[in-house]
Amino acid sequence: MSILRIIFVIAVIWLVFRWYRRLRIKLFPLRAASNTGNIKKMVRCAFCDLYIPLDDAVISDGTYYCCHQHQAEMNRDQQQ
Repeated sequence: MSILRIIFVIAVIWLVFRWYRRLRIKLFPLRAASNTGNIKKMVRCAFCDLYIPLDDAVISDGTYYCCHQHQAEMNRDQQQ
């Protein structure tokens, strides 16, 4: 096989691959967008640096904690 024939075959394979990707995105656009409804905002505990959902966080003076125990520990550390 000549080099031109190899380059032509590679170019055709690349074009078919690109065409397939565009077609797939047009036909199935909801796959990627369907998961966005389940995403929750995550915040970091000021005491242990654990990331937790905002709905589960304990909030004190604009600071987030993963539990009431860590909130009490942080308040005790700040008072000393």
